[in-house]
Amino acid sequence: MSQFLQHLRQESRAHPARAIRWLDLATGAFPGRQGIAVLRASTALRAGQPALAVVRFLAAIQRHPGHKQLSQGLARAFEQSGRPEFALEQWLALASEDPRQASALGHTWILLEKLGLSALPSSQSLAKAEFLHLRSHNRRALRRASRSLGEARQILGAAWIEGTQLKGWAYDSVFPTHAPEIKIYSNGRLSSTLIPSERFPLGRAFSHSLPDIPGREGLMIDVFAADHTRLSGAPMRYGPPPPPPKCRAPTGSPSRRSGGVNLVIPVYRGHELAARCIDSVLTSKAANSTAFRLVLVNDCSPEPEIKPWLRAVAHNAQGVYLQTQRNLGFIGAINFAMDVCRGRDMVWLNSDTIVYGDWLDRLSAAAWSDPDVATATPLSNNAQLFSYPQPMTANPFPNAQKTALLHRLAALANDRAYEEVPTAIGFCMYLKAEALSAAGRLDDRAYLLGYAEEIDYCFRLASAGWRHLCATDVFVAHKGGASFQLDKARLSKDNDLVIQERYPAQRLEAGVFQRRDPLFKARARLERLWLADNLDWDGLFLLSERAANRYFTYDLLLRRQRSGCRDLQVRHIESRHGPSVRLEGALETPPHNLSFQLPEQRAELVQTLLSLNLSETTTILHDRACPALFLDILASKSEAFDLICLDDSLEDNAYLRAPLPVNHVRRAHSRYRIARWLRSSGHRGTAPNQTQLLPLDTRIDNLWAPIEAPEGPAWVAVWSQEISASEQQRLIELVRIRQTTIRWLLVGQVYDEAAFLSTGQCECLSNPSPSTLLQHLAWIGCRCILHPSRSPGPDPSAFLASRRLMIPYVGIRAADGLAYLTEPMTYGVAINASSEALLSVIAEALTEGTEQGP
Repeated sequence: MSQFLQHLRQESRAHPARAIRWLDLATGAFPGRQGIAVLRASTALRAGQPALAVVRFLAAIQRHPGHKQLSQGLARAFEQSGRPEFALEQWLALASEDPRQASALGHTWILLEKLGLSALPSSQSLAKAEFLHLRSHNRRALRRASRSLGEARQILGAAWIEGTQLKGWAYDSVFPTHAPEIKIYSNGRLSSTLIPSERFPLGRAFSHSLPDIPGREGLMIDVFAADHTRLSGAPMRYGPPPPPPKCRAPTGSPSRRSGGVNLVIPVYRGHELAARCIDSVLTSKAANSTAFRLVLVNDCSPEPEIKPWLRAVAHNAQGVYLQTQRNLGFIGAINFAMDVCRGRDMVWLNSDTIVYGDWLDRLSAAAWSDPDVATATPLSNNAQLFSYPQPMTANPFPNAQKTALLHRLAALANDRAYEEVPTAIGFCMYLKAEALSAAGRLDDRAYLLGYAEEIDYCFRLASAGWRHLCATDVFVAHKGGASFQLDKARLSKDNDLVIQERYPAQRLEAGVFQRRDPLFKARARLERLWLADNLDWDGLFLLSERAANRYFTYDLLLRRQRSGCRDLQVRHIESRHGPSVRLEGALETPPHNLSFQLPEQRAELVQTLLSLNLSETTTILHDRACPALFLDILASKSEAFDLICLDDSLEDNAYLRAPLPVNHVRRAHSRYRIARWLRSSGHRGTAPNQTQLLPLDTRIDNLWAPIEAPEGPAWVAVWSQEISASEQQRLIELVRIRQTTIRWLLVGQVYDEAAFLSTGQCECLSNPSPSTLLQHLAWIGCRCILHPSRSPGPDPSAFLASRRLMIPYVGIRAADGLAYLTEPMTYGVAINASSEALLSVIAEALTEGTEQGP
């Protein structure tokens, strides 16, 4: 056997294309041999067939788990097949298992340099990846890691806590033989200074004993080099967080303090964004009657041009320039400003925001609308609860022109309309001087650098009786994560744990607020005005909630969006509050918040629809849940509209029953009935107001160009669980038909696996989990699912996989037909159909799936 394998290895190196066939036969003869499985997959990669290699590596990994050579081969196959994001995930998994692997580390950092740090999988935070790679004892990987950090700094390093020991390493890139000085801070105070002396592959390592934790209060440990560079992994929390500081209750004094407002803008990095922010603030000064003093805080920025620029801006604006001695983060920068500038109201403004017009006057009016109000926060595109148009979403960052438009619309739609909220958001936060005095400083001992510290501050105020408002008549654009973009995931997660422990009741209230969404009405009023300025649309689609979830609907709207069409949806929704209609853009485009309760707001809905300027006809996607209201509205509004029936409910609609038998037209594939409803004007001998249905098959089918099919053979997943011996024999005959356009992936156990593998057209996956199977099918680009069993009805897992992946499903049709075969992208063949007939149906499904798939 060893000589046979050696001969196959030599053949695969010399003639990989010819060796593929020999290895297919060998795999059929010895299906359990690990060496043959590895060689078979590697040969496909050498032969220039990376897509085939991906499938073979996946099948071999399932049969031989834990084989590192197979995992590395799968990652290389992903790279060569043009899927670097999947390759990055594989290399990261290998590097996590053993950080000292030079190959895994090298490929990881090469892909990160190509794709950017945003390509890291969500399960792997940047902090964890840096920790693993920077801590590894591999000189080449460490040097590559230091270059990929993307920061022009002299000293690099990392720090972590093991038990009661603080450990780390530091490397001076300018003077490699020099051991840089390390400063250790405990709760913001310098506690120790040391020189790394231990040997390390890159630079020098150090170890420091941490003190015993006094009582229940932990310590915040921060580690800096001599050039004020924070080491990777810092700051760190050692022990439990301290209890929250106390806060005084409001006194109820309604008088507003004179002296104006301190407008604090901390800047760490992002010179271009900070310049845009400060320019918008200074430009808006003439539109506000509220006087403000600009306070610019340079939080020890690593960008050398920021310091002289901030100093010059503060001088020209007659403001205040503050400089921290080390990077304190948002918490420390705000505390520094609060210590220096006291006795006035204060606005915390992130350096990646854009303001416009009378934003400050309106925020001030909201904060002083009631004596017990502590803070006021505006709407924004990226502000969690206050996000517009979709809450809890980082909506696209608008430019200055769109920011000005949204602020003007918000001021008109929500003038002096304030909504009480459980917490403010620190991107733009107006605080009254009395609230600042009552709550004191931000808690810099419990939170890491930034993120969630303003939530703790607001919960502290709320527990003492203060309230927080959202000024819905103000809009401020927010980029988000400009200063700490690489560490945001780690910082947010760690700080959120402290919030949950300190304020469980307030956190629960915030969750209830998020589900209830009281800001929906304010966003809807804003969008009504926005829609009044955007009346030109291409198409209008009226449909039920059930029809909106169909694949045909998604496919139709996606094709139109790709062709440049701007479409609106009118969706009928049934809920416990009664029927309603929501007007929204197609495929999550604006608007998002226009809802009309029926029948109370029917007149308003009709008026809104009549005001639209449509360049094309209106379309109804009709199913059993489609309300007669849509037909009533359009019969009185439109000269013409398209009618697409998604099921057989058209015959049950009394509104269309009369003209149906004569003019009704079915599509060729018998799944959708499409017609045009015309309101006649009395010409050509027809009576006034007479209706008729005209076919639109050609127009609908040829409206958009088909999407190009992917290169190479199409993979068809065959559900082979619980099929009989005769069904398996029929499947073997199907696979043995010589053709080059289809390859087969058998999912589940089969009786004679060797017979399938020896054809060279098949691969096998033995009962993978549903989540793993969906991932594998997505990886290989599966384009169709076949269920060859003769049992009545679809296989639930196979049918669900086809819906999740939005690919065609082919099943066996019983004598009396099956209801599921009327679903879109679903095909059936007769029980006794030949293998050639089954292959013909699969080819038809692949062709239509390519034309209709996203």
